[in-house]
Amino acid sequence: MRSALLMSLFLVHSMVAIPAVAQVSVGWGSECDYDVDSDPQALQSALDDGAGEVRLTYQNDYEGAIDIAHSVTLRGGFADCDAADSNSQDTIRSTLDGSVQDRSVVRMADIDEADIRLQQLTIRNGDGVATNRAGGLDIRGLTGLVALDRLDIRDNSASTGGGISIRGLSNQEQGLLTIVLTATAIRDNTANRGGGLHCDTAQSSFDIAIEMLDGTTLRGNHATQSGGAIRMSSCRLDFEAGIADSFSGSNLDAEIFQNTSDVSGAGLALFGPARVKLLGTVDQPFDVSGNEANLDDTTSGAGGAAQVSDDAELEVVNGYIVNNSSGRYGGALFAGFGGRISVRRHVDGCTFDAFCSRIVANRLTRTFPGGGGALAARYGGEITVVNSLFHLNSSDDRGYIGFAEQSHDDRMATLRLEGNVIHNNGQLADDSNSTAIRLGSDAKAVLAYNTFSENKDSTTILSQRTGSSLQAVGNILDELANIHEVSGEAEVEITCNLVRSLDTIEAPVTDTFEGSPEYVDPAGLDFRLAQTDTIAMDVCSNELYQPGPDLDGEPRGLDHPDVTDLRGPFDLGAHEFDPETLDFIFSDAFER
Repeated sequence: MRSALLMSLFLVHSMVAIPAVAQVSVGWGSECDYDVDSDPQALQSALDDGAGEVRLTYQNDYEGAIDIAHSVTLRGGFADCDAADSNSQDTIRSTLDGSVQDRSVVRMADIDEADIRLQQLTIRNGDGVATNRAGGLDIRGLTGLVALDRLDIRDNSASTGGGISIRGLSNQEQGLLTIVLTATAIRDNTANRGGGLHCDTAQSSFDIAIEMLDGTTLRGNHATQSGGAIRMSSCRLDFEAGIADSFSGSNLDAEIFQNTSDVSGAGLALFGPARVKLLGTVDQPFDVSGNEANLDDTTSGAGGAAQVSDDAELEVVNGYIVNNSSGRYGGALFAGFGGRISVRRHVDGCTFDAFCSRIVANRLTRTFPGGGGALAARYGGEITVVNSLFHLNSSDDRGYIGFAEQSHDDRMATLRLEGNVIHNNGQLADDSNSTAIRLGSDAKAVLAYNTFSENKDSTTILSQRTGSSLQAVGNILDELANIHEVSGEAEVEITCNLVRSLDTIEAPVTDTFEGSPEYVDPAGLDFRLAQTDTIAMDVCSNELYQPGPDLDGEPRGLDHPDVTDLRGPFDLGAHEFDPETLDFIFSDAFER
């Protein structure tokens, strides 16, 4: 609702008639209010003169850099100054090119209750390394609103925030800055930290809230340290999926795409207490794909898609986390030092696929001994994945699905997986790994109502070391691989599961039995239980674990009228069978 309101305000501001003295044109020609031919600094002159709205032509590039010191609307996209005066805007961007100066292309600083709007501009070739500011757009010490609409921020470089840097100041003890990006591309920028965007509040009581909407995308950015696309400390970000149809290129439905880092967090690097939500919609997944950390293989990197540390939080809804890689920990996702990550389907599901949430084809390349082809949690980090597909993930070290070890502030490193299909992982011939989920000391895994199938043979699905804790309830472990091993003293609770062979479990089990269920179409990744085979139906109760909805968003515990409950009415695996879909009534209850 707030995003829609801000966009409405932007449009109204752009369209409502304002006094002539408040709106000026800048371009090349005597018809312009500010003529670059006669004054190369015409754009800065218009801003310094206090114009409320500046309209820029795209006749040529504006070379140099500008400073914004007051509320203003800066709009490009006009063929000439006559078009600007008549408000005849088209889709071609006006370009601000900073290649002639070693500084940020656009700087705005120390403005209270700002109302600054940039529209239809390309901001490129800035270099903020020498000044320790952003390369493209530097926002520092503001409160109020900054709206960025249809910008192309590219080919900039900096120490911090290659494309955009947003910072509070140490003397800003309170206040709010809201930044809204719509249909904006941040691409091919570089920095030590935050190749695309960097945000830091500097004070925990100061609030910076960022919204990204309507096809905003970060792609091809690079960080020599962390945060190829985004690096944030303390800020908030809500990033909604969309189509970047105002740009040319491939994968325009990808929001965070093909960013890189020499060390960690090629997609995102989040530090406490940053709060980030990546929000796919019912009609459009949020795509985090092709991001590669640890380009420098002499370093110890973590989190190809995201590194989340120091009590930061990341939530991904209807996300496609695909084809990301890192070197030491977490080919896709890494949570450390109390960082928390959750991945889940939208409460209303999706229209675009049977799996609204996917973690697919991520890889750990093993620059140093580590673990976690898809997931890694260390030092009290926690990763929760619900109602998602794990498929084709791999690791050249421990845990081709997940790895966890070591506590922090009395919190164990934790992996929680519920209602997922975990299929055909660990299969890359070049990768040497022997475990699917590996728990080191002071680590915990909670595995509930997942369907494991056809993961790498000759490996162990669940591997524990001394001081770890495992709870496995309601799972289908339909594997030829060894199911469980434990080394040393560890907590183990394996209750109410289905396995091919009990001989593959190195711990006492309760109400866990042998068998292999039939599915609707496993070759097509449809692991719903076939109605003709009731072996996995009505097995568990909710005494040990209360599951949420199944992978399709349907309620659990639907009692089959012709199956005798083992412990209760809850079916095993990712899918609950709906008895209302029966086209006949079984004559006899199935005996396990």
